[in-house]
Amino acid sequence: MRIGGTKKLNLDTIKALHPDLILANKEENSREDIEALAKNYPVYITQQSTLEEAYAEIINIATIVAKKKEGEKLVGRIKERFKQINPLSDSITVAYFIWRKPYITVGGDTFIHDVLTFCGFDNVFKDKQRYPVVKLCK
Repeated sequence: MRIGGTKKLNLDTIKALHPDLILANKEENSREDIEALAKNYPVYITQQSTLEEAYAEIINIATIVAKKKEGEKLVGRIKERFKQINPLSDSITVAYFIWRKPYITVGGDTFIHDVLTFCGFDNVFKDKQRYPVVKLCK
């Protein structure tokens, strides 16, 4: 069953499902949609810009659904996998595009930037905020 995408939710379909909990993301979901859903259902809004913040969100959600220990174990497994990554010894400058029409990339205050940095990449747009729209040169 499709209930919409991150930018456009099918509120009627969601309401028909009578969810016990709705997970939303501050950047991906509209305030109006979330406020409409929050009138009838518990909504937890996530917002993370770093790996550490993502770990905390996992544990917060696990706690809400009475699975804190499982959440902590999951975070532990994720951290162990990240320890297996050998960051680049010589940094490579990259641009990470997340959208086309218009072209959108990631700034230095995003989760994707944090992961790129962790892996040893140098984000060419690190001095920009959030998700800057850029034009390609011809």
